[in-house]
Amino acid sequence: MSLTTATNTSLLAVLIPVFTIVVSAFVGNDILTWRKISGIVIAALGVIYLIDPRNASFSSTTTQGDILIILNSLSYGVYLAISKKLFSRYGALKSISWLFIFGSLINVPLGLYSFQAVEFEKVAIISWLALGGIVIFSTILAYYFNAWALVRVEPSVVAVYVYLQPLIGTFLAITVLGEPWKPQIIGAMLLIFTGVFLVTKKKAVNGQLTMDN
Repeated sequence: MSLTTATNTSLLAVLIPVFTIVVSAFVGNDILTWRKISGIVIAALGVIYLIDPRNASFSSTTTQGDILIILNSLSYGVYLAISKKLFSRYGALKSISWLFIFGSLINVPLGLYSFQAVEFEKVAIISWLALGGIVIFSTILAYYFNAWALVRVEPSVVAVYVYLQPLIGTFLAITVLGEPWKPQIIGAMLLIFTGVFLVTKKKAVNGQLTMDN
């Protein structure tokens, strides 16, 4: 993000469900339907309307950062698409535990190296609490619940909920940080919720409800 803008990052993040459903359909974990495609497009339009693409600046100064954000979106989309069978076979908790163990082999040494530049006595308690919240809720539990959901539904369904993040972030910015209310929030909210509904909607088959594939 230091190489691009927050607006660019938010707009490029709409590619995550697109990458997810394409890769997932390719590996056989999802079935492309017009309803799912339409839902992802509608929800993405809601995010774009909320962020306002006029604030984006895809200039040469942000090109490197933009490419990295696209690669990040692709990586996460591929992760969601191909991990369903693994999570279904070994369970969400065991799979996520091993995922974090292998991830720690790279991140722990890098983190310890970065800690050398931190003056711990100057770090406020509230900062440590915020960091703990990010680690526990936004990382460990978020990845676990994603894995838990992937065992039960298609990757496209899990991915489309990414579109709720900017909406939730906007409401928190207004209520917690006191940022001004923007009229387009209502329209964006309707588009996002409509898109999520279309992707996750169930249909009746032989008198039973099933996911719409």
